Amino acid sequence: MTLLYEALRGGQWALAVSLIIAALVWVGRAVAPTLLPARRAAWAAAILGASAGVGGAVGQSLPADFAGWLAAVEQGLRTGGGAALLWSLALKHLRRAEKETSDGKT
Repeated sequence: MTLLYEALRGGQWALAVSLIIAALVWVGRAVAPTLLPARRAAWAAAILGASAGVGGAVGQSLPADFAGWLAAVEQGLRTGGGAALLWSLALKHLRRAEKETSDGKT
């Protein structure tokens, strides 16, 4: 939560959106694991992040030329990659650790 707050406060929107999307994928896996299998969770995070990134970049200022659209796609890929990385590096292991502690393993 602190990282999200600092990202929002510092204006690092791609990191903030990536954190939110990774958290949404984590919640989706916790609530309905059959709808979002583990092998597809990173892809879901990447696609949602890319869509949000492109949508956010286009929403801020409608690109009038090719360079503007290219920048929007670049921002989307960065956000999507960040969300997928956050899921793969941190949140899927957090879920596994929760499952092990509830099973009585340490």
